[in-house]
Amino acid sequence: MKTVDLAKAVEEAKKLDQKYNFFTTIASASGSGIPIVAKDNICTKDIETTAGSEILKGYKPTFDATVISRLKAAGGKVIGKNTMDEFGFGTFATNTYKIPKNPLDEERSCGGSSGGSAGYVAASKLVDFAVS
Repeated sequence: MKTVDLAKAVEEAKKLDQKYNFFTTIASASGSGIPIVAKDNICTKDIETTAGSEILKGYKPTFDATVISRLKAAGGKVIGKNTMDEFGFGTFATNTYKIPKNPLDEERSCGGSSGGSAGYVAASKLVDFAVS
């Protein structure tokens, strides 16, 4: 894990999302820290968490999942939530939002229920891992 300019990490996330559909939500961030991206079924305090489903649109948890709390304690900052299969059921990362494209072949899905997470880490130059 590396510390980076978080504003640059958010900017990169927005650019990659426009091209590949990796995110359901991109948060704002500034300063330096370890950028965290999380699958959209992992609770992140005050950041919309939908599990890839319209039924949860607008839901913002009042708490962080333990893994997020621990990463924040180590200097992490959540910059976004990644697209996923609706409720994690499926194999092509299809959902009610958008299907993430494979950065190595845009005609294909990233696959798996964590497609947005996998694709983003593969394409990012600033983020080394996703919580998925």
